[in-house]
Amino acid sequence: MFKTYKLFFILLSFIFGIAMSSQAGIVRVAKHLNMIEFYGGYARPVGTYHRIDIIDFLNSQNRIVDLDADKVYDKTFYVGFSYGQLMYNHILYSIGFRYTEIKAKDTFWVEPNYGWSFTPEKPKFNQYDLDFNLNYFINNPSHSLVSPYFGLGFHGGITAVTGYQIETTTDVTLALGVNFGADFTLWKAPDKRSLVTLSSVNEYQFVASDKRPKYLNLGMAIKYYFRP
Repeated sequence: MFKTYKLFFILLSFIFGIAMSSQAGIVRVAKHLNMIEFYGGYARPVGTYHRIDIIDFLNSQNRIVDLDADKVYDKTFYVGFSYGQLMYNHILYSIGFRYTEIKAKDTFWVEPNYGWSFTPEKPKFNQYDLDFNLNYFINNPSHSLVSPYFGLGFHGGITAVTGYQIETTTDVTLALGVNFGADFTLWKAPDKRSLVTLSSVNEYQFVASDKRPKYLNLGMAIKYYFRP
């Protein structure tokens, strides 16, 4: 776990370092675009898990078992919004909020006839995140009709477990993923000071805290770019 958090902070420091150096460059370049986006999409759980909340996946020999994501979590959705800036015509950084409804299975089978379930009730899981994204566009979105991009997404927030008969618990959790997608220009102002794009907003989360699932996120966004 220590190595995981160390990796988080090294990568986060790298991301912020790039963003801050880019921000400093605004003084030397003439123009940048502000950006507001609203997005949502489908989330498919990925990876393997040896526990969920207070349940450890122990088999009949009392040994920990790793279960595939589809044996622990169901597919779900996410929604969010963010604000950012496009700098140097290619680098977009953004900060925002994201909500994900975590859907868990009813029973977690570690052997064909041996499994675990919640008692006295199955709780509800919700994920509330503050997001930081740093993406690089291959083409300049303000000039090109189609602008593919890739980058990194960092998520830090709260995993909340609630129910009628159980005590509510919250855990601070983190996740890191690879972003990829493209912006498709829908409208551009005649003076070229603003534009609207329809964007694919996709991410593969390759590392996360134990208390939260990792997802392959596939979604769409409406982005509004404008000059300050």
